[in-house]
Amino acid sequence: MKIVALCLNNLGDILLTFEPLALLKKHFPNSQIIFLCKKPEVAKLSFDVSQTQKEDNFFLSIKILSQADLVLDFSNNLRTFAFKICLPEKKWLTFPKNRFQKFLLVNFKIKPENHTEIPFRYCLFLAKKLALKFNPLHKSGFSFEIPKPKLVFEEQFQDLLLPKKFVVLGIGATKNTKIWQNYKKLAQLIFEQKGLKSVLLGFPSELEKAGFIQNNLPNFVLMAETNIFDFMKVIEKAEFVVCNDSFAMHASRLLGKKFFAIFGSTVREFGFWVDCENGTLIENKNIDCRPCAKSGFEKCPKAHFKCLKEISAEEVLSFIEKKN
Repeated sequence: MKIVALCLNNLGDILLTFEPLALLKKHFPNSQIIFLCKKPEVAKLSFDVSQTQKEDNFFLSIKILSQADLVLDFSNNLRTFAFKICLPEKKWLTFPKNRFQKFLLVNFKIKPENHTEIPFRYCLFLAKKLALKFNPLHKSGFSFEIPKPKLVFEEQFQDLLLPKKFVVLGIGATKNTKIWQNYKKLAQLIFEQKGLKSVLLGFPSELEKAGFIQNNLPNFVLMAETNIFDFMKVIEKAEFVVCNDSFAMHASRLLGKKFFAIFGSTVREFGFWVDCENGTLIENKNIDCRPCAKSGFEKCPKAHFKCLKEISAEEVLSFIEKKN
């Protein structure tokens, strides 16, 4: 059985598909899973993926999809709809995106009575459509019947000259309103109170947004520019991770690494946050303009950016101390 997983979203969205892929592999152990996405190096991290292909050529993608026995459309957007139109006879499962719920939440602040975390939602959908044996009960985010995905690192890691003990600050995010601005102060506090150096993971352009100046970093803060495989290895070696609603958060969860995720313009009700024993969500619950968008904005629509500015480095450090 040949299965093509189609995910044209951000890096973190790819990681959210690993649980349903593991569930499929459990029920169809001889199946071949091909992952079609913008960043194949991320999909390669899944132990259950047999092959990856970059989605940058429409006709090549059609060829790959036409050879599948089953297509899993995780993106559910106009491009994947165009693929589906070209392959009407194909067995095609399109995962619902709950767009109306998100519209109500963003525009009218109407929260759903119950929200389902995305990996769990994917697995429920697969179980229903393919009649898989699956126990839908879960407690505090720990799913009884969702197989835990295995990760694999296929490339040789660079010698990153990391400290013996360090913390990771995942300073990057897809939108500016998701980037916390007090990482520099937090790095100072962690060094002063715990003696731990901080490794920054993110693009150089994101340093200033996170409170750093590229040419004047404190001597106890290191900059790590890495590929995906090294990125994961750095997180795996860290004492803990502090990050935004971003790829670093999803990576930390899958690696079982203790992490603290700071949410600004987004909220847990979107489903991107997955409750787990090793994760702590930090958010400002004292303002009524959250969420302002499903994926954030480049600038705060209200121009005050209180959702993240009012979360101090001292407050984040208090969460860290409770868990350490």
